[in-house]
Amino acid sequence: MRARLVVEDAIFQWELYHPGERMTYTRLAQEANIPLSTLNRMRRQVKRINLKKLDALAQVLDYEPADMLEFKD
Repeated sequence: MRARLVVEDAIFQWELYHPGERMTYTRLAQEANIPLSTLNRMRRQVKRINLKKLDALAQVLDYEPADMLEFKD
C-alpha cells in the first residue's frame, strides 16, 4: 500500500487562521526543518513516510498527521 501526503487542506486551514499570511511549500519545509525536496517526494506516492517529518509538518500547520495522509493500493 502506498501513501501520499496531502497538505493542501491543511495549508488552506492554516491560512484561514492566519489572515494576510501565505504558507508556501518552501515556507512549510523551512518551518518544519525538512528539505523542500523531501516535502515534494512525500507529496508523491511513496512506500513509506518518515513519521518524524510528518509530525513536524503537522505541528507547523496545527493539523492531525493522519488527516494529511491518503492511501492507495
